Amino acid sequence: MKYFSKMLILAFLGLGLLVVSCKKNNVEDAVQPQSKPTAKVSCKNGMLVFNTQSDFEQTISKVMNMTNEERRVWEEKLGFLSQQRIADQINAAEIAFTKELCKGIDENISLEEFKKLGLYNKHSDLYYKYIKKGIIKGIIEKDGAVSYDMTICEPIMAIITNDEGLVQVGKSMYQYLDNTSKKLVDISKCNIDDFKSATITDKEKGIYIMNENTRLNYHSWDHSFNKEWRYHQAGRIAFDVYGHSSNTTSLLSCTFYV
Repeated sequence: MKYFSKMLILAFLGLGLLVVSCKKNNVEDAVQPQSKPTAKVSCKNGMLVFNTQSDFEQTISKVMNMTNEERRVWEEKLGFLSQQRIADQINAAEIAFTKELCKGIDENISLEEFKKLGLYNKHSDLYYKYIKKGIIKGIIEKDGAVSYDMTICEPIMAIITNDEGLVQVGKSMYQYLDNTSKKLVDISKCNIDDFKSATITDKEKGIYIMNENTRLNYHSWDHSFNKEWRYHQAGRIAFDVYGHSSNTTSLLSCTFYV
């Protein structure tokens, strides 16, 4: 009888420990930080496709915090080439081109002397390729300084748009061009080529267009600039400028003659 009672007590103790253990595990599970699910993104026909708006926002935030090398690896795994990486490639090509172009030339040469050599405003093949495609534009300032800039109207979107400025989120497609951003509400209700060629809003097709006159002003910069100097030779300087406003973060990649 004593043996039975002892076994019964041990059984209840064991059950009690099991309950306490389960409660403890449940509490620990509750306090453990829940990791965010991996954003679902794929690349189709050279364009990024996000399952949901949340996937899109999560990816934007993630990519913005990547280094250039991390972003390159991420894009290559997806089989994707962003406008921002195109700009990076142009910068690299311009630097290599300039080094070759300016071999043996005094770094202190004046702009006038540089022009006389026939080297002023010369660029790499990659530069001319994307100037033609409209991804970058050349700029000649009043003082003769020459620079180039990306043309995309919303600079932050360069990290997730392809060379046509396209990205898909759920059933919707977006396109970011020079002075225009476009939205196609439902890709099943409109031909993609019709969307890309559209220049005015067409509510029947679900196409909405916003131009530079209707967008928010993205030029009210604060003072959080970070300059990354790349190269200087024969009066030519290449650098990146990162800036931040209340609406977006932008990158300006330029080459100047000074």
